[in-house]
Amino acid sequence: MPLIKNTLEKVVGEEKFEKLKNTKTYKAGVEAFTMNSFSYIIAAPLELGIAGMDLSEHIQTRLAAAVTNTLTGRPYGIWRDWVLKKIGVNENSHWIKKYIGDTAAFAGFQLPLYWINMTIGGAEFDEIMKASTPITFMAGAMGGPYGIYLDRVRKSADLASEYLEEKPEVEE
Repeated sequence: MPLIKNTLEKVVGEEKFEKLKNTKTYKAGVEAFTMNSFSYIIAAPLELGIAGMDLSEHIQTRLAAAVTNTLTGRPYGIWRDWVLKKIGVNENSHWIKKYIGDTAAFAGFQLPLYWINMTIGGAEFDEIMKASTPITFMAGAMGGPYGIYLDRVRKSADLASEYLEEKPEVEE
């Protein structure tokens, strides 16, 4: 059910929605929403339950994460589509192949981003390497579910996952 599409069509009309959905801004907005909502679903129980953060700390952390997630949502979507296309994932691919692709894409994008954040935060090389192991395992656990979620949100927004699109051959 294309919930996002139907809602926007009611607000702006079908014709304006068709123009809107073909813009980079729309794609970036959908993917920023996807990254932020997924991150919140994963982080809230970790931060409030396991880590024992109080509500104020949690809100501040999620606001900081919202900036990063908004800035990286679309670049990650482009990266993921490229990785899945490179390994030949399509609609008929076995779920294991897609899971492996999503895991590789997630780890390949999130791990370097994590290294950058830790470096900016002042972490030493050995600290970064020690912290990288759990993040790599987390990527394995989150890459597949995020890929499924991203595809579903894209479908709801009437956007195709680009790794599934066939590009027409250009005659020279």
